[in-house]
Amino acid sequence: MKYGDGTIYEGTFENGKFNGRGVLKSPDGRVYTGQFRDGVIHGQGVLNFPDSSQYRGDFSFGQFHGKGVLFFQDGREYKGDFRNNLIDGKGRLVYADGSWYEGEFRNGKPNGQGVRLYPDGSVYRGEIIRQDTAGVRCLRSCQREHLRGNVSCRPVFRQRNTCLCRRKKI
Repeated sequence: MKYGDGTIYEGTFENGKFNGRGVLKSPDGRVYTGQFRDGVIHGQGVLNFPDSSQYRGDFSFGQFHGKGVLFFQDGREYKGDFRNNLIDGKGRLVYADGSWYEGEFRNGKPNGQGVRLYPDGSVYRGEIIRQDTAGVRCLRSCQREHLRGNVSCRPVFRQRNTCLCRRKKI
């Protein structure tokens, strides 16, 4: 069935609404194949985006929610938990260069206990307090110092763009 806004739906209906399995093609190029409930994307499905990114997994009332895999246009791949359209919970994010982070995520970013393998082969195990550019630099710096025996492996953030590494107790 084709709608006035250019949306195309092929699948089952119940009481005049999308219900069961179907394919929904949006005018902006998104294509969803999967389950519907009461006219809304709900259940298992695959959503393809025009930029070649893709989500496969659980949907709850139109949002990524539950277990899923997100393939990003830039080559990254995340497999794990989603809540309310965000990466949130436990999962594994593999970057295009082969490096990865596995652990806890909050609001779409690494946050909590986890393991980060960097492109240079160094590894950080522990708590990710904040994952931004300064945070990554701090983690790398602390990891190098830890390997030299100078500090513990846990960074302590003081303010934006700066960090300190907790000193080892002697």
